[in-house]
Amino acid sequence: MKKCAQLLEANLYELEKFPERLFLSLLQGKSFTHPPDGEKLIRDLLDNLFKWMNNEDEVHPIIKAAIAHYQFESIHPFTDGNGRTGRIMVVLYLVEQKLLDAPVLFLSGEILRNRESYYSLLQKTHETNDFFPYLMWFIGLIHTASLRSTTRALKVRVAMQEVKNKIREIDINMYSQDLVNVLFRSPIIFANHLVHFGVAGSTSTAHAYLKKLESSGLLIRSSRRYNRKTGYINNHLLNALSGEIDLSE
Repeated sequence: MKKCAQLLEANLYELEKFPERLFLSLLQGKSFTHPPDGEKLIRDLLDNLFKWMNNEDEVHPIIKAAIAHYQFESIHPFTDGNGRTGRIMVVLYLVEQKLLDAPVLFLSGEILRNRESYYSLLQKTHETNDFFPYLMWFIGLIHTASLRSTTRALKVRVAMQEVKNKIREIDINMYSQDLVNVLFRSPIIFANHLVHFGVAGSTSTAHAYLKKLESSGLLIRSSRRYNRKTGYINNHLLNALSGEIDLSE
């Protein structure tokens, strides 16, 4: 966090300049508690935001992502889903800036754990135009989410190895790394997935594989039908993704 503070101080000129310029455009020099209204205004503000995000400057991408998230939530362009959209925008931006290899940073969970602080800091930033407390908090949020995501990824890797070993025990002829990869692409697997990725040569073979994995306890047949298709649940993956991560360990 000391490095984050140093990074913020190094960019204070940009941080001070950006809110003044954008908020004068957005708020006409006034603080606000309601998002802007009118399609043209909202489109103009979003265009302004995205141009700023894509500009090449010296603002660190994490700081830029935090400001962009705040500004997107302030514009509040949709009747529903603004929070989810604003969070995934941050993740995709960090991928684009090559700070993430894949969009696996789960910000929503961290924000839900700290919901009161999140909304309080958004409101205080609205009222004061002082971005520093919000930015320090948001950077800490990304740091914690990164730790949880890393731990979760390691749990998925362990689960993959366990499933790989089990499949080898069940039927060495059925085993392939491609099969394991398909089983861990999604918590719910369908026969056409195995065919699509070349694991099984036909739908009937794919069904035979899935039934064998079900009988061995590696998969659970879903009680629901998905477009008349039978889905199989990979609980090993589901548990690795959904289990609580204790960062104190």
